[in-house]
Amino acid sequence: MGLFPSASFLQYPYIIFDSFELGLASKFAVADKSKRNLVSNSSQDQLIAQSLICLRDCLEVMRMPADSCRVDVIENLNTSISIYIKELSRVFFNKKNIKFKETWWLSAFYSFWIQTYVRKALIQLTEGPAFQADVFAKRRSDQYLYIPLRLFDAISNKFDPLNDLRLVDVVDGYTGYIYESCRDASRAVKCCIASAGMKEMKGSGDFLKFLYGDDGMPIYK
Repeated sequence: MGLFPSASFLQYPYIIFDSFELGLASKFAVADKSKRNLVSNSSQDQLIAQSLICLRDCLEVMRMPADSCRVDVIENLNTSISIYIKELSRVFFNKKNIKFKETWWLSAFYSFWIQTYVRKALIQLTEGPAFQADVFAKRRSDQYLYIPLRLFDAISNKFDPLNDLRLVDVVDGYTGYIYESCRDASRAVKCCIASAGMKEMKGSGDFLKFLYGDDGMPIYK
């Protein structure tokens, strides 16, 4: 079952994205993916691409008129989110990736950053009258991706190249490109923190948890 019911209509306010922050996340994420494709004929993962698809499908839902019957648009969003979560699980629990985090950590970080905007859209959607009968819809949207986010945070406690570029200074087969991508990401995060007036974060996990509003409280089931 998807995050959304197949409702025949939805009424909600249009979401307002922080275009500056979203621009930073998308710009550097796409640049990172392009660099990885130059190194390898096939991309290591589809996390960034699938996150952008989720964002696109969210925007399609948000653009629907209040009296629209486009159930297929909602189903597209459900499907794209499911595909992203499956890809995230595949990347997290791949035996090679567990040992070598350098080749996927940054794309996972960017995908989580992009997905914060998907979460914002889901929250606004579940505040509409179509979801008032579903008491758990708001909880699910509020805590969207909290479980994998906390797992990523735990991984980042020991491996956070945005805090310590020496972790990716020399990586066999990827020397140079990963270092440059992590350096660019670190600059983007610092720029975002400064522009939003956020307090200094301890690490990448803290930065993402702040964006997701994750204060460490128990996750609703």
